[in-house]
Amino acid sequence: MKKFLLILIFVFCTISVSAKHLEFMRIPINGTITNFQTKLQTKGFRADKASTQAGVKQFKGIFAGRKSTVVVWYNTRSKTVYSVRVVLYGDIPSTKEMADGIFENYKILLSQKYGDYFRISDGDVVWSISEKQKDESVAVGSINLQIGEYDSIYLHGEYYVFLTYTDSANADKNDQSKINDL
Repeated sequence: MKKFLLILIFVFCTISVSAKHLEFMRIPINGTITNFQTKLQTKGFRADKASTQAGVKQFKGIFAGRKSTVVVWYNTRSKTVYSVRVVLYGDIPSTKEMADGIFENYKILLSQKYGDYFRISDGDVVWSISEKQKDESVAVGSINLQIGEYDSIYLHGEYYVFLTYTDSANADKNDQSKINDL
């Protein structure tokens, strides 16, 4: 009986709870950049090789009916994806008013899917995504909706809207990897 209890305790201790990861376009923000890229490409995105650097890859394609650029951040050692940003383009030139309209539209859509949001500085909004595990909520990630202004000689005064999806578990692992270097 003692042996059975020890085996039972061992089994319970070794079973890992499958942590849920935030998703972007129904793709979990988890796994390697190679796997994530393959899944994005099956959704019609193509890699923008000119804009790729260590820890960051960019893709072009259509997101929620709009021409967009997707920027994917990953840990350079483990190659694990931890954050995805989609930049939504309006008509060019894009005025502040046009960007405000796109922002409000996506705020409504995201609220329908994820519920309440909270405001941070300058009108940006954030959805904190969590899941219920046992009797507590566990953070899965966050989605940040913002308006940006191009800051270059060619596009000064042009605006765009972007959403940043950050997976909590993988972002924490990436931060810990950096801390370990210090």
